Amino acid sequence: LQKQDEEMKAIKRRNSRLAAEANKIKKGRRKRYKTPAAGKKGGNRETHRRMPVTKHRVADQHTCHVCRTRLGNATETRPRILEDMELCRWEVIRHDVTRRWCPGCKRLQSTIPGAGPKQRFGNRALAMLSFLKMIGVSFRKIGLVFMVFYMVHISKKAIQEAVRTVSGGIMHQYEAVHRRILKEESVNGDETAWRVLGDDAVWFNIQEGRGTPEAREMLPEYEGMVTSDSFSPWNHVGREHQKCHLHYRRELKKTMQENKNPEFQAFAARLNQMLWDSHDPKKGYGPDDDPQTRKRKQRNLMRRLACLMEKDYTDKDCKRFLKRLRREVHRLFSHVISGIDWHNNKAERAVRCFVLLRHVMFGNRTEFDADTYAVLLSIIGTCAMRGVNPLEYMIVQTIWQSGRAAPAPNRS
Repeated sequence: LQKQDEEMKAIKRRNSRLAAEANKIKKGRRKRYKTPAAGKKGGNRETHRRMPVTKHRVADQHTCHVCRTRLGNATETRPRILEDMELCRWEVIRHDVTRRWCPGCKRLQSTIPGAGPKQRFGNRALAMLSFLKMIGVSFRKIGLVFMVFYMVHISKKAIQEAVRTVSGGIMHQYEAVHRRILKEESVNGDETAWRVLGDDAVWFNIQEGRGTPEAREMLPEYEGMVTSDSFSPWNHVGREHQKCHLHYRRELKKTMQENKNPEFQAFAARLNQMLWDSHDPKKGYGPDDDPQTRKRKQRNLMRRLACLMEKDYTDKDCKRFLKRLRREVHRLFSHVISGIDWHNNKAERAVRCFVLLRHVMFGNRTEFDADTYAVLLSIIGTCAMRGVNPLEYMIVQTIWQSGRAAPAPNRS
């Protein structure tokens, strides 16, 4: 029996060897250790760079970019690979970075023009990736665009890191826009899952709720005039308020199509006529009127509105609008005195880009990413209102490179 078992084992070993030779399988070799991917712990960033170097530059500096102290002698020169785009052409640039000792900072200093520390992409590529994402292009489509036009593969993680890098670089401008809005005489406000404010500046803020505490947190101690729809939290922000007439007229038109009651038809016609008259220079706001004339026109409109409200109505829609008018009677004709907008279309148009972006990406997974998108959309919206190219403005933002705040976008 023992001899038969040994023969059986020999037959199995021979069959296994023959099968391995037939399938070209080498037995007895250890399993090769899989190298972690680039960006993972233990991974090598050079593994994913298969494109040849197209340019060779030398990066050297003689003054510290932090404290402006003159640097000492060069201690070492090390290579660094940077990928960037210029004139619709993708470039892989090798910089020979010279490191010099800074007596003020007590450390070695080295910078590359147009690039941040430890970044794979240059400022132009970072700004392009962020801009495409902020106009509502999905991660997959951004990667497809760069693959088709530049023949380069960029992962979703790399795009997300680019967006975060640019957001951190222009955070100081985001805060400057907020301070600018708090000094404005009037602001336009609108609400959705995200918010927008401003006249020639746009400021987005993402919060957990849409109530009064969130509105007060957005505009703390604001003493100007707020133009908004009939959403009640805006009543607790600002010194004076102007309710949007377009929201009234849209709702009146929609209700008139559904409710054919003569009582409501007459009520809606009179209210709509008063709103139109407040925009007429003869009966409402006139740019050449003196303050006394504006106050007289406002009193006439308020008197006409009081006559409309003191009647007894039986129609349910009349009662609904009457309740709303009693709550906002002193906020309908503020524009006749001050000359501010009688609608919040600026806020409506500005918030549209955020709504479209939410439709594409269905929101963010973390609060950090939500704040990142709010910062970038605020800067892009402000540049658009001031006539500044938002892509070029983000490119010149070198706060992560030079350590100094870049100038605010001016009107072109």
